[in-house]
Amino acid sequence: MAALDRALHLRQLSLALSSQAVEPGASRVSFAALRRLQSSRPLLAKGLRMGKRLGLDLSRLHPKLKLWAAVAGDQTTSDPQANQLLTALQATDAWQQAAKAYGQQQEQQIQALWNHRGRLEAPDRLIQELRLQPSAPLFFWHHYDSRGLIPRSWMAVLLEVQGQGWQVVVSSSRLAPSVLKQLRRHNIAVQLRTNIGLCLGAYRDFCCLLSEGEDVVATRPHLALANDSTLPVGGAQQFVEVLAEMTSRQRSTVPQLNGITDSIERDTYHLQSYLLLANSALTRHTCWQQFWRLFDLAGSKDDLINTGELGLSQALLGAGVRLEAQHSVVGMLLEDSSTNSELARFEVREPRGINLSLYAWQSLLKSGCPLIKKQVLFNLRPYPNVPIPLCELKKHLKKEDCDIKHDLEELIRSRYLRH
Repeated sequence: MAALDRALHLRQLSLALSSQAVEPGASRVSFAALRRLQSSRPLLAKGLRMGKRLGLDLSRLHPKLKLWAAVAGDQTTSDPQANQLLTALQATDAWQQAAKAYGQQQEQQIQALWNHRGRLEAPDRLIQELRLQPSAPLFFWHHYDSRGLIPRSWMAVLLEVQGQGWQVVVSSSRLAPSVLKQLRRHNIAVQLRTNIGLCLGAYRDFCCLLSEGEDVVATRPHLALANDSTLPVGGAQQFVEVLAEMTSRQRSTVPQLNGITDSIERDTYHLQSYLLLANSALTRHTCWQQFWRLFDLAGSKDDLINTGELGLSQALLGAGVRLEAQHSVVGMLLEDSSTNSELARFEVREPRGINLSLYAWQSLLKSGCPLIKKQVLFNLRPYPNVPIPLCELKKHLKKEDCDIKHDLEELIRSRYLRH
């Protein structure tokens, strides 16, 4: 059998075998495994081909030898006994090596900077859903929970935002069936995504998907990017009122990015990324699209914050884009006398050490901020003589926060679940 004929035969054989398999990429794995077998024992393959020409009945061979006969070119064993041959192939080292190589290749492709579509499930379906409401402001919320649950307080916010005319997209690597059913019942779009690059990676892939077609964002006045690193406090109505106030402070003709809080931690001015609001002039701006296209998803959480959260603000400032914080460091220090005393509890003595969302969270809530960082409640670094923040939360809660206790209990279960 000529080399080209043998290669064609292997391809036909791999297709016949992979049709019996359920593993992703079975055709490529089976072909690679068959090639490994063929090249590992050329004398055996040659002997079986010789036996076939001499009229030997290969159908009575042991399943493993039947596989070798099929690799050698025996056409009679390739189709009727495909399932048996596949089982024999999957038991070989060649299959294990081919499957491992395929898995590594797939992982490399999923992590590749250019491959945002590879990390998204059914991206074209999402684009079609977005085109159904081309003029609605867009609210993108990224979420991760080990059990696929969404806090009730956040669900209430998502439904209220949707009810106020926004088109809501929920991004997650995993959602429980009951959660999916509730979202779909309220026509909230869902984007399942491989969990690479944390929330900033999700922002990146979504913005890259939006930039594929100008019509998807061309007539939208605003794009909000939010994540579940926070919990809503004050109820869904307060959240949408703050969101509306943020949109009212944006002009349609000048590129602008708004956030809830800003910071100069790490000696770099930036808007914190747990809630960002871009106007239409910014989403169409070259610097916005270029930043997300070049944002690298590799590295640690700190690396992603440095290149993503800090990097975005710095890139936009360099391009002359206006940045504005709903509760700025300067504003909180000048206008709220309780901010300084709260920061002092955490031994923060200069502006460069201020993280309002962590160390002045009570002042933020009193000033009308609708969100509290989960890090504050679960894993803020211990400080001498500072009460556990969870003990101090109750006095800031209203009747609208009836779900907070339930949410905190469920989040603790999810965060400390043994897998």
